[in-house]
Amino acid sequence: MKILMTGSSGPKVGSTVAAHLSQQHAVLGLDIAPAKFTRYVADITLLGENDWQPWLEGVDAVVHFAPLHAPHRDSHSRSEFTRTNVDATRRPVSAAKQCGARRFLLASSTSVYGQSLRNAGGVLPPSIDRAYVTKKATSVLGFQPRFGWQATLGACGNWALRCCIDGWQATLGACGN
Repeated sequence: MKILMTGSSGPKVGSTVAAHLSQQHAVLGLDIAPAKFTRYVADITLLGENDWQPWLEGVDAVVHFAPLHAPHRDSHSRSEFTRTNVDATRRPVSAAKQCGARRFLLASSTSVYGQSLRNAGGVLPPSIDRAYVTKKATSVLGFQPRFGWQATLGACGNWALRCCIDGWQATLGACGN
């Protein structure tokens, strides 16, 4: 499978997931900083929908690990969270759909839907008092009706890292048709 992965230079989860995926798939990394699995260096907040299309040609799946996460809450404003986690996530989703990618995995957070061991059982309202939670929920839940892809909320960070460490098969398709 040919995979475009954003956040492939991430020092913890991103680079670990990229390394794991590259064992069985062709991984084309995209990140703001260069690294071993990063082929394209760009700031996703500056990319328009058309900018994604050359990178998505022939791609089967997108693994999107570039959004801001909980540790960024103290260093980034609400508008930066919106620009990165909503706007700069909506554009690659739309471009991936247009280019024929069958799957789109968006790293999310248990903060979006509650406790990590709780069965979400559908769409639960996010806690709107925090920029991080609001923007993550907006990103994930907003794609479902617009693109016709099934959306599933999942806590990717620790799960993905654990899968890589334990050698489990990486599952693609948090949003897939």
